[in-house]
Amino acid sequence: MYVDRDSDGKISGRFSVQQRDGQEYLPDDSTEVTLPDAKSKKREEIQNAFGLAAAASQLVEGVTYRGGLDAAMRMDFDIRIAEKAGKTKVILMDTDDAEHDLLLADANTVLTALGQKTKANHVKKRGLLRAIENAPNETALNAIKWGLM
Repeated sequence: MYVDRDSDGKISGRFSVQQRDGQEYLPDDSTEVTLPDAKSKKREEIQNAFGLAAAASQLVEGVTYRGGLDAAMRMDFDIRIAEKAGKTKVILMDTDDAEHDLLLADANTVLTALGQKTKANHVKKRGLLRAIENAPNETALNAIKWGLM
């Protein structure tokens, strides 16, 4: 196959069709990592980091609640049902499955905190995935990390 190289001499693409100007031959059994391969691995790394961050518990007003979209959606459901039923309180469960009987306003404070953290994680993930796609070389790609940004 024929490949292009970036300014660092790293493979920036693989092509199995005929050779174009500036490309060199690379044997099919080569283990050299291409930029697209490295980007795929980096996307997987970011998705895994996002999964851990999304599932992380969150401390809100002294109580640790499950984090993430599913937990926030379940909490939102419980709050809406209580509101529709004309209740002034709702029971929310913490990470130890202990019940917390909260006024709806307090429950909405908890939900808002979980929702903001969930949204921030999604925004961060999307930004990092865009940075991966736009990385011109392996050096730029290696600088992209979940802990940054």
